[in-house]
Amino acid sequence: MREAVGPARKSPARKDCADVTFEDALSVFRASCVLLYSLDDKWSIELDKKNEIRDENLYQQALSLVVENMGTSAVQGVRVDLTARIEPQKPADVLAGFQGQRLYLLQRGIELPLTMDLIDPIPPGAKKRYFLEGSIEAMPPFKVTYEVREENQKPLLASYVVEQ
Repeated sequence: MREAVGPARKSPARKDCADVTFEDALSVFRASCVLLYSLDDKWSIELDKKNEIRDENLYQQALSLVVENMGTSAVQGVRVDLTARIEPQKPADVLAGFQGQRLYLLQRGIELPLTMDLIDPIPPGAKKRYFLEGSIEAMPPFKVTYEVREENQKPLLASYVVEQ
């Protein structure tokens, strides 16, 4: 068991819990908080480059997830889910690459979300691009939609459609 060494000291600026108002607590919270994101932030997925190998039914995309911080505080530490769905439903494989990892988003038609940590700070008014690789192996015709949502949430932040 660890024991404190020396006399206990009380910070002169510290208040007892009974003396702390809601406004005091809120101001301390605001001063120490980094926003995850706000509804004012702009999210998009942009195509940077594509490669099609039609005789192998392989369709590759170099994409960017673009986050523009429209708020007044830095945005940092956002966790989002990247998913893919195919229409019409059929056995297909969709892989995504992010920060050196390549994982299935869709394996034989079954959805497997990829949770991504967007850890880099985005200052107010700035944009940050996160590079994504997409690879679709499917028989045309199809429509694959990449979707980004906050982790374990339903509202859509951004999407991108690939049609063949």
